[in-house]
Amino acid sequence: MSDDETILAGDMASRDLNDLDLEILQSSDQYPQAIKVEANTLAIEAVSQALASNASLVVVVDTRNEVYGVVDLPWMFRGIDAAAQKNFDSPGEALLAMIQDDSGFWKNFPRDSLTGHRPELHRCRGGHYTTDNPCPIHEKG
Repeated sequence: MSDDETILAGDMASRDLNDLDLEILQSSDQYPQAIKVEANTLAIEAVSQALASNASLVVVVDTRNEVYGVVDLPWMFRGIDAAAQKNFDSPGEALLAMIQDDSGFWKNFPRDSLTGHRPELHRCRGGHYTTDNPCPIHEKG
């Protein structure tokens, strides 16, 4: 974990990648539901990129471009809302609340309760993973 002022994308990622096809996961950012970022990317930048792309899945890679972990953004932000007992207006606002917290709540918060969740990823017949089931691009109605 990086220091409290700097939350990185790797800090948000679930590392439970058992039974996932890493090659398919690696290429999932070719579809609009996912983006790929390096683990050392600032979390707020990764979230901003995901929101700008309307993506719900962040594939986090290491410096060798190998899959480090994954982030299911909708699940993570529901968890932040529940932990803070507050409904944030946006995922960015929720993450900023964690980063800019002066109360000590997030400093002592067990973040593994957010990152320990392995996203329920759907393997689309179009050759990628998505948090949506069915995939709205390849498997719609």
